[in-house]
Amino acid sequence: METAQHTSNGKKYLQDLIGDYPGSDLYLNQPSVSDKGVITANGIASVEFARDILSELDIYDPETLKNWYDFFKNPWLED
Repeated sequence: METAQHTSNGKKYLQDLIGDYPGSDLYLNQPSVSDKGVITANGIASVEFARDILSELDIYDPETLKNWYDFFKNPWLED
């Protein structure tokens, strides 16, 4: 994580586990972070993590990916 932005279950949580580490200034307090081909997420951000993986793999066009994410975050269909 020395050169890539990243996240975890909280900066304090991560520092309590491993102490100060190179790249700690790149920590972002977000559910999921994708940077330089590295994808990290907190423990309850499975949908955001999957979205970032699909985005990195370029499986869906941006609109389809947004619709996929919106459906899994708010699982109902509009009429």
